[in-house]
Amino acid sequence: MSNKNKNNTRKNKNNGNNEAKQMKELYPHLELSFSDAQEWLIKHLDSAAFKKRENASNTISSIPILQKIVKEGMITQNSQEGTISKGVNKFNNTFYKEKQRAYLSGFLLHKDSFKFVDWINTYTDKVAFVTAIIPDDIDNEIRRTTTPIAVTVGTSSKTKLPENPTNYTIDSIIPQSFDEETFYSIKRSSNIKDDVHVDFVNVFDPKYGRLASSKDGLYADVLKGLKH
Repeated sequence: MSNKNKNNTRKNKNNGNNEAKQMKELYPHLELSFSDAQEWLIKHLDSAAFKKRENASNTISSIPILQKIVKEGMITQNSQEGTISKGVNKFNNTFYKEKQRAYLSGFLLHKDSFKFVDWINTYTDKVAFVTAIIPDDIDNEIRRTTTPIAVTVGTSSKTKLPENPTNYTIDSIIPQSFDEETFYSIKRSSNIKDDVHVDFVNVFDPKYGRLASSKDGLYADVLKGLKH
């Protein structure tokens, strides 16, 4: 083997080791109690490992309120700020516009989840639901009876986009159901032991472009709902 090939092999191995280390830092699968998983996540949100996550820069300014949300009883798993952006895609030289709905997903103890969802849906203009867990032995046709909810839409063109484009396509979604394998995989990635009775809860803002961290945004309402 030439020195060049040896160097490439060593470089690829180091890259693989670094990626594995980073994944271990992000998702150590510690199998903790709910309260211990809360404490771990509060510290993790301030860690260097979290800041290396893809798109973490969009979340950094919201970390203090996310930590409060975790402390009040929601082990957050994913979130989106609710931005509207436009510009030129440098890869294909096209104009684009993207609109987000703010959303937050995570785990609540079963004893708290439906009360929280009911409060959000009753007293705020946000929408919350508990993700349905579909047993693995249920026919696939039944799995397709729920429609995922669009939370990011986008459009692009080789010519200048109009101010209010009407040809948006769905870029990302929130599913209304999981199969059991997916549910337990996400639960383990949040360091929660299998025997802890939790539900996966989603909250989203039906209004595109309202920032989650704004005064009347999603995070403030979630925090109120958890404290209620």
